[in-house]
Amino acid sequence: MTTNAYQVLQQNANRARIRLGQSAVSHHPDGPARHDDMWLSPLTPDNSVWLENCSTGHRCHLEVADVVAVEHDQQAPHNGLVYLRVTLLRPLGLRGPEARWLPGWWAWAKVPVRPRTI
Repeated sequence: MTTNAYQVLQQNANRARIRLGQSAVSHHPDGPARHDDMWLSPLTPDNSVWLENCSTGHRCHLEVADVVAVEHDQQAPHNGLVYLRVTLLRPLGLRGPEARWLPGWWAWAKVPVRPRTI
C-alpha cells in the first residue's frame, strides 16, 4: 500500500514544521504580500489535519484532496525536528483572522481597498 501526501501529514502531525510550496498570500491595505512563514500541522482527535501559522495564528482545515505533495525540506536545519515542504492544490489567502482557499492569485486584485479617511 502506498502512502499518499495527506497520510504523510497525518503521520508527522504535531511534530512537523511546514513550509508551503506555494506561499500564502496576505492582504494588506497597501496591497497583497507574500508570506512563507512556518506552519504547524496539529492533528485533531478525529484524525483530521489542520495547518496553523506559527506567527499569525491563522488556521486552515485540510482535506485529502487539498494536499498534492509532501516532501522533506532539504534546506531545513538538521536539529532533530521534522521539516516538510507541502504543495497544496490551491493557493491559501490570509485576510484578517481568516485563512481561505483562493480560486487563483488574481483573486486579490478584485478585492476593493477603500482609502483611509482621516
